[in-house]
Amino acid sequence: MMRRISLRYIFFTALYFSLVSSPSSEGAGITAGMLTPPTDSAEAERVRIWIPVEGGSSCRVVVKVLAKDGSGRVVKNMVDQVLPPGYHNIYWDKKDSLGQLVDSGAYPYSIDGVCELKKRGKVKAEYKDWERFVEVFPEAENNPGGFAFRLLKDSARVTIEVFSAGNMRINTPMKDSLMMTGYHEFAWPRQLNYPASTYWCWLTVGDYIQKVEFKVKP
Repeated sequence: MMRRISLRYIFFTALYFSLVSSPSSEGAGITAGMLTPPTDSAEAERVRIWIPVEGGSSCRVVVKVLAKDGSGRVVKNMVDQVLPPGYHNIYWDKKDSLGQLVDSGAYPYSIDGVCELKKRGKVKAEYKDWERFVEVFPEAENNPGGFAFRLLKDSARVTIEVFSAGNMRINTPMKDSLMMTGYHEFAWPRQLNYPASTYWCWLTVGDYIQKVEFKVKP
């Protein structure tokens, strides 16, 4: 069923694209990577950052998403550019500065501007509940260097991305395909230049994302 598009939605969509296309030195590259408004209104509310630029003058604004542990470490620089007067919405894609999805949880954000703008809030990385569609099993002795999972739903799109302990994505062919219900095993085709160690991956089934660790033995 199609939803009726409101004038407010059209306005903010136009405003978003005007920000993306506006010239800026450092900010342009950051802004170009921002997410378009999610279609799920509840999801949009969780990742929306609202920037009020008041006073009738443009203002250089810096927006940062910070670590959820309260350390103040910057997870992602969202905006660093001059914004015109008005009320601006941006949407966090739940990724860090390296383009990796973060762990679930509430993350503080800071908004600071030269126009005495100072605002604090939180965004939430929450992944939809697909636990009823997938079950991940502990590492098995008969499958070193991998793990097993069971899909409870047919034709689910499964993606597996492997990372090293240092959070570096490994450019090895990974699974990214539709899979049928049932028991599946994943074994990472480790190359010789990767040592025996502990690795982890993002297991994505539909829109459910789970972090899975596994060990590669000598």
